[in-house]
Parts: sequence; structure tokens; C-alpha cells
Amino acid sequence: MTFVGIALIALANGGVGSSLNGTLIAIGMAFTWACYTIAIAPLMRRYSPYRISALVLAIGWVPLALVSIPQLRDEQFSFGWKVWLAFAYAVVGPLFLTNILWFTAIARVGASRASLFANLQPFFAVFFALILLKESLHTLEIAGGVLIFAGIAWERFWRKPKPAAVPDLQSPP
Repeated sequence: MTFVGIALIALANGGVGSSLNGTLIAIGMAFTWACYTIAIAPLMRRYSPYRISALVLAIGWVPLALVSIPQLRDEQFSFGWKVWLAFAYAVVGPLFLTNILWFTAIARVGASRASLFANLQPFFAVFFALILLKESLHTLEIAGGVLIFAGIAWERFWRKPKPAAVPDLQSPP
């Protein structure tokens, strides 16, 4: 259902145009994020979201720094205080805080259910685009959004969880 919703949004914008490399990068990103989410779930039983986030961010900056060396070599870093404030906000908000929330969600509801709520990102993106950028929505985009939301709601509300096994107290051990 969510896939059809995304397809409707793409159709409303005249299709999805990209190169093979861009498509492979997007697929690779989704794949690695899924692997990351599944791999982190067992660690959540033993470690806090804060510890895991600190470790992931500490390890993750190394390859980014190595790839950035050629450009950083020529950078002057003569930014004003507003740029440094925006940088601090970008690190604390979207990077650190979202990792903590993501790890907490995995610990509380599991990796598969937490992944469903990652589909809410397009809703927030559209909301901010409408409010901050004065964008407009087309009929197919609204229909696509409804289908994405319906896919999330389908899993959340209509899928019955399996009942927990009740131990038989009358049979001898």
C-alpha cells in the first residue's frame, strides 16, 4: 500500500527521473538502514540508546572525515556565529536526538514496527514544505499520502498480535 502511495506521488510530479547510480545509492541506503536497524536490536537489550548512539556516531564520522579530506584541505572555516549555531543545531537535533529516539523506538516496539514509523518522514517533509515554503499539493500527491498512511495504520491497528502462551499450571513439572 505504501509503495503504491509513493508511486502516486511520483506520478503527480511527472515521474521519477534519476540515473542508475542515484537509484543504486538510494537502494543501498535503504538496505544498509534496514540491516543497521535489525543488527542494533539485540544490542538494545544490553546497552542504553545513549551509549549506542555515542558509539555509532563516533565510528561513523571516521569514514566521513576520510572522504572529506580533499575538500577540507582548502576550507577556510571563517563562518559567522549564525553558521556555527546552525551547525550545532544540525548535530544535536537531526543527528544526535533522532538517533536516540530511533534506538529507543527499537528497544520499545522492535525493529520491524519502528521501521513502519520511518514512513512518517514524508508526512513531516510535506507539512514543513506546505508551511515554510508555501508549496501546494496535487490530488495524486494527497492520494499517495493517504495510501502511505493507510499502510502504516493497517499494520498498527488491524494486524492482531499473537497471544502469549499461557503456562499450563495443572500439569506436573
